[in-house]
Amino acid sequence: MKPLLLSFVLSPAFLCAQWSQQVSGVSANLEAIQFVDELNGFCVGENGLVLRTTDGGDNWTNSTVGSGYVWDLYFLEADNGFIQTNSMVYRTTNGIDFEPLQLILDGIPDSDTIVYQPVGCSFDFDGPIGVVAASYTDSPQTQPMVTRQWKTIDFGATWEEMATTAQYGNMEFLDEQHWFAADFYLHETVDGGQTWDTCGANYFSFPPYNRDCFKILDGTGRGLISMAYHLDFSYIVGFDQPNVGSSVLHHVIDMEVQASHSRFLAFESNVAVVRTSLDQGLSLLPGSEPLPGAWAIDFISDGRGWACGDGGKIWKYANDETAVAEGTEPHSQLILFPNPGGEIISIEHTLDRVPELILIRDVSGKVIVEMAYSSFVDIGGLAPGNYSMTIVAKGQRASGRFQRME
Repeated sequence: MKPLLLSFVLSPAFLCAQWSQQVSGVSANLEAIQFVDELNGFCVGENGLVLRTTDGGDNWTNSTVGSGYVWDLYFLEADNGFIQTNSMVYRTTNGIDFEPLQLILDGIPDSDTIVYQPVGCSFDFDGPIGVVAASYTDSPQTQPMVTRQWKTIDFGATWEEMATTAQYGNMEFLDEQHWFAADFYLHETVDGGQTWDTCGANYFSFPPYNRDCFKILDGTGRGLISMAYHLDFSYIVGFDQPNVGSSVLHHVIDMEVQASHSRFLAFESNVAVVRTSLDQGLSLLPGSEPLPGAWAIDFISDGRGWACGDGGKIWKYANDETAVAEGTEPHSQLILFPNPGGEIISIEHTLDRVPELILIRDVSGKVIVEMAYSSFVDIGGLAPGNYSMTIVAKGQRASGRFQRME
């Protein structure tokens, strides 16, 4: 299928959008950035650097975790997230202090004669589902490398070691059992990573380098794969239809593929720019102003986004025609019924993303239930009384109150 060529009339909303550089307070190179809402965000980079903002990026505080590069991060909320360094995965439950993921340390043999050290770690997360891989060997090395993998389906509350140690580059999760992954080939599992099938088409002579250069577009396995920035092509591919089509994207190093506005960080004339697409990469709107040295982007809505890169640079994207006001929550209507309820409460919402998480708080504000999103929630285990419920999607949330009856 040939790329669909479309023409667009730029609206005043698109024309008034702009990127502005923020003051990070550091000069270290920055590798990845993520915001959980309009105000709370994190950025990580070299020398163990972890930056945090609580005011939309106007001010950043910094701390360090270890001494190597922090390559990636994933936060469920501002006080609950993971970061990945070269040799360890860390978790925080308060947004400030990071502790090594204990399951990795517990899996490493340690004796008076042999001390094993982690030599590499990686993770993939999407909502409640995550996979962590760790490789370790003795120091100095005399033993073969050992690689182990664990998965979680409840936001990291519990972990299960996987029978397989296949690590297929970037993973995308459709549900607890159905995943896709990309390296030289496109891979699929329908049993939570225990066994994998491989598409017969070899897309590249070597796998995509960048963590966010593979995205699944729908439940059939159709996805977008782009090579590292120094190669000049990208493909829209499918597990059963390996040649779905070629996109017009080139030199892509990061992508945010969404149903409406998708963004792609790409090099054009050796300078990073952000390109916007309304059809998942088949055609592109004009590029943004140059973002010299940018390596990662993150968008929480059509009107708000951030980028980070070399030399401590952080940029903020603002389209005031489409963005919500600072500090507010878009699409925040949440309907809970029956209310008061006895055993089961149904949820209706107006978020334009699929929620990932449900939080239930008591009257003191303490979180007493944290669970994966479902449109029906069993509240039979709660004591009679008043509660609040929050559903969380990336960059969006909605809250409501309910009463548990006898």
